[in-house]
Amino acid sequence: MWMMELNYGTTFFRLPFLPERVAATVRAALPASVEEPCEIIGRALDSCSPSLATFKPGERVVIVTSDVTRYTGSELYLPLLVERLNAAGIRDDDIEVVIALGIHRCQTEHEHKKIMGPLHGRIRVSDHDCDDPGKLVFLGTTSNGIEVEVNRRVTEADQLILTGTIGFHYFAGFGGGRKSLLPGVASRKSCMASHFAVLNPGEGAGRNPHAATGVRPPPPSSSTRSSLRTSGSSPLSPATGGGRTWRGAGSTPNASPFPSSDWRSWWWSPAAVFPRTST
Repeated sequence: MWMMELNYGTTFFRLPFLPERVAATVRAALPASVEEPCEIIGRALDSCSPSLATFKPGERVVIVTSDVTRYTGSELYLPLLVERLNAAGIRDDDIEVVIALGIHRCQTEHEHKKIMGPLHGRIRVSDHDCDDPGKLVFLGTTSNGIEVEVNRRVTEADQLILTGTIGFHYFAGFGGGRKSLLPGVASRKSCMASHFAVLNPGEGAGRNPHAATGVRPPPPSSSTRSSLRTSGSSPLSPATGGGRTWRGAGSTPNASPFPSSDWRSWWWSPAAVFPRTST
């Protein structure tokens, strides 16, 4: 009897097959890393140094990270990021990690420990709640008519840091990056409106052909570019809104949300930093 191992959380189940029913076994050939993960993360964080240098003692910093359904290695990079923040004079008490649940369920204590790693019990962590009006702020309406409501703690932070990884998404093109905001820390209403944008207008019109895996131009569900502008922020260029200025860290290519020069910078940096200062 041939056995297939189906992963399930931190364990797996064995599924038996008759040998004659198995045509072949396909396995990924993962290249061995020549560097330790912490070295790679540290080098990536170095590229954020100019933005981190603008942080001031006493400012409240919110770090957005993914839940357990989107593994990012947060237990590795969050301690390194907090170390940089401490070096900039930011106290642990002024740092909070918000889990970008979107419309997912809250995380268990065990899952918080997995996400936070050695920071668990040291740095405050909270789950985003998409259904609590008291914890949401209405920012405005995007150009395609989506009303944007996001986590209040995220909007009230003096410094906002989005973290995540690139991953293929079956209708958003790629996951990570912009999805940390919408749907990550958005209201259920905003999340559902964004997701339904994959459908063409009109009953029975089907799915928009641009809502597909690996699409680099903005897919129809991509409302976060407009959401960032609505909130007065952009990961690509300075923008002003709400009486404050938000700046994006890292490279600043052309104005396209998927710049041909370095489109990956739009999707991922270990800490896409959105510092906010009074104007």
